[in-house]
Amino acid sequence: TDYVFENMCAPESVHVTSVDTPEVLLILGANSRMRLDSMDMSCLTEADCRWNVAKDVIKDFIQVTQPAGPCTPMDDSGCDTVRLGFGSYDRTAQVVTNPGENTGAVIESWLDDVNNVPALRNANNMTGEAAEAIRASTQLASSSSRGIGVIVTNGTPTTFATVEKARNELCAARDRRVGPVSTYIVGFANDSTRSTQTNSYMAAAGGTGACCVAGTGCAYNPGTFSLTAGTPVDPCAEDVSTLVSGNRLRDRDYECFGTLEASNGTELRNALLGINADASCTFPIDVPASYPDAPSAPADPDAMRVTIDHSEFGDIEVKPFLASSPNLFYDYLIGPEGGATAAQAMAYQGEGWVFADSARTAVTLTPGLCADVTSGKI
Repeated sequence: TDYVFENMCAPESVHVTSVDTPEVLLILGANSRMRLDSMDMSCLTEADCRWNVAKDVIKDFIQVTQPAGPCTPMDDSGCDTVRLGFGSYDRTAQVVTNPGENTGAVIESWLDDVNNVPALRNANNMTGEAAEAIRASTQLASSSSRGIGVIVTNGTPTTFATVEKARNELCAARDRRVGPVSTYIVGFANDSTRSTQTNSYMAAAGGTGACCVAGTGCAYNPGTFSLTAGTPVDPCAEDVSTLVSGNRLRDRDYECFGTLEASNGTELRNALLGINADASCTFPIDVPASYPDAPSAPADPDAMRVTIDHSEFGDIEVKPFLASSPNLFYDYLIGPEGGATAAQAMAYQGEGWVFADSARTAVTLTPGLCADVTSGKI
């Protein structure tokens, strides 16, 4: 299909990358399973106690994303790479601090308070409460950048009602017209592969995963949160009971992808850093309500035009990254419109943009271009 971009198209969404710092609300599971160690033995003070591992990882994440010194917006010196908010959940959820600049001290103080250590004999995993806190966050809903939710969970949701509430809240946040939120699910020391599948179901509901009919050759691309093969099923378009039985995915009938599973501190740290990288280079799309797919962009990437102001190439168009045609942007750069030499363009092979979520409400730049954002080239 050939598209003509004229005034009749959707208005441009303009984003100043040095200002639109992503806002992230991280909700940490705090049930009694967090008081177990790597051998599933009860613990409290040992270094490998899951609660202590999670505390150390979150503190490390704060150090990485929150540099010392006041934030100077003119050159981004001293500014956080994400505005981090934090909360926890067991039977209910609480938000300790909303996303903002320099929230690290408040978060670390809460983590170090012995009164916040998970209670014994409370194995409930009420993931729906965490999802509700993310959906209800006025800070994420009003963010000028893409709002990001992160739920660090540690086991299978307690009941069908828990899964149902999580799905409803995550879908509502994902699909709303104003202030949509993409939510990542991080499974920390999960208790079974069925927990992984259920977590992926929730990730798909949150826009960071996908589901399909089992036995249809399902294949998944984590870079675009989408299937590359198989018959897709959107959790937000189906009754919960269609895909879920009890508190688990009907994994004989459906397969879901998207959860970030971490069995130890290193993997948990890598998952959070990966989310940070995604969030820093993700930009919302403003689609008018009158457009057929609103609030989603058209499924055909050729119907989208993404342009950047690049210090080396000037005002240029970024082509979509497609697995079947990974060098569209490179070819554009060395062509007559790009005007770059092959040597200049070499670093941008395999680069481009992808939809940031399955609902197509935001775009993410691929790693090489993302590095140009963080270095100030874009």
